[in-house]
Amino acid sequence: MIGFVAFGELDFAWGQTARSLKVLVRGQNTKSVQVRRALDISSQAASREASPEIEIRLNDLVGEAVSQGLSHFGGDDVVESLIYILELEHSVNLRNIVNQVEEFRKGLTKMFGDAAYVVEGHVCSNLARTMGLDPEGRTLEELIETARSFVNESYEQNSKTL
Repeated sequence: MIGFVAFGELDFAWGQTARSLKVLVRGQNTKSVQVRRALDISSQAASREASPEIEIRLNDLVGEAVSQGLSHFGGDDVVESLIYILELEHSVNLRNIVNQVEEFRKGLTKMFGDAAYVVEGHVCSNLARTMGLDPEGRTLEELIETARSFVNESYEQNSKTL
């Protein structure tokens, strides 16, 4: 069975898509509906292949907001120390922060106690400001989902201009 590796897992749906395209090409069927379907499949494939780039950009965006939020405690040395503590003692990796929001929150609580919500508020404000949004009433999770849409739209716009 044909399969393609996507995000470390074997994806047999992609194998079925490849076989469908192969049949379409072999049969040289040019009906407009089938051609449109093939174009839709290839555009889906392109967006799926780009997903790791989108995840990296999203994590960079949120990681930068975390760094800026922590900068309220001091300069670069202080921020580096706080990030080091988050990574070493609380297993929070800024390169995968969007998947570790709870660990991040727990780490902040252990480091800052009841003041952790203030740091999280600074992170939310910085993330919202980056996207030109008002942070009022938005949770970190909501802002991350909005950032995901923001990064996806930016990527799609850039890929259209290429």
